[in-house]
Amino acid sequence: MPVAALLSASAPIARCLRQAMRSSLVSISPDTPQISTTCQEDVRGFFITRSGDAKFDLPLIAACATDILKHCKLQSGSTQVPTCLKHAKAKLQPLCQTAVIQRQIDSSEDVMLDPELSKACAMDRERLCSDVGWGEGVAQACLESHANAPPTDTVQGKKTAATANLGLSPACNTALFRRQVEESEDVRFNFRLSRACAGEKNMFCHDVRPGTGDVVGCLEHHAFLPDFTEACRAFLDYNAQLR
Repeated sequence: MPVAALLSASAPIARCLRQAMRSSLVSISPDTPQISTTCQEDVRGFFITRSGDAKFDLPLIAACATDILKHCKLQSGSTQVPTCLKHAKAKLQPLCQTAVIQRQIDSSEDVMLDPELSKACAMDRERLCSDVGWGEGVAQACLESHANAPPTDTVQGKKTAATANLGLSPACNTALFRRQVEESEDVRFNFRLSRACAGEKNMFCHDVRPGTGDVVGCLEHHAFLPDFTEACRAFLDYNAQLR
C-alpha cells in the first residue's frame, strides 16, 4: 500500500489516540485513558509526517481540492500546500477552513507540527531547548524564554559568546512571533492557555464562539472573580505581555 494511502487509513486511529493523549493531560478523572510512551511517539510521528507534506494528508486534499487549485497552484510541491492554505485561511471554503483550523489546533501542542516554526527554529531548539522534550507546548515555552535575551553586550555594544548563545536566530524570532500572532486569533491555537483556563472557559465563556480572540477577551473580563485560578490568571497575564 502506498505511504499516503497507509497514512490516510491510519488517520482515524491516530486522531482517536491523539484525543486520548490530550484528555490524559487535562483531566483529573481516574477513568481517563493513559497512553504508553511508545504509542505517543508513534502518534506524534504520524502527525509530523502529515503536517509537513500535503500528499500524506489525503483528508486535507479532499476537503481543500478546490482551494488548493485556486490559492496554491503556484506553490512548488506538496510540502508548501499546508502553509499556503493556512495563509489563505480567510478566503477558504468552509469545509477546507475547518480542516486547516483543526491542523492548527493539532500543532498548538508541539512545534514539530508547525512546519514553518520547526524549520526556522530547528538549530535554536537543538542549541537551547534540546532537554525539554515535546508536547504540552514546552518546546515553544523554552524558545519564548530565549526570545528576549539581550542581543548585545550592554557595556561595549557588541555581541559576546555568552549573550549570542542565549538569544534566538532572527529566523526563529520571526517564526515565533508569527506563531504568537496566530495564537491571538483563536484560544484553541494556544495549548498552554487552553489547558490552564479550561475550567474558566467552560464556566464563564462556554457560549463564546472561538476564532476571533473573543474567548481570551471573555476570560480577561472575568479574571478578577474569586473562582478564577491563579494558573489561568498567570497565563492571561503572560499572553497580554506578548501582545
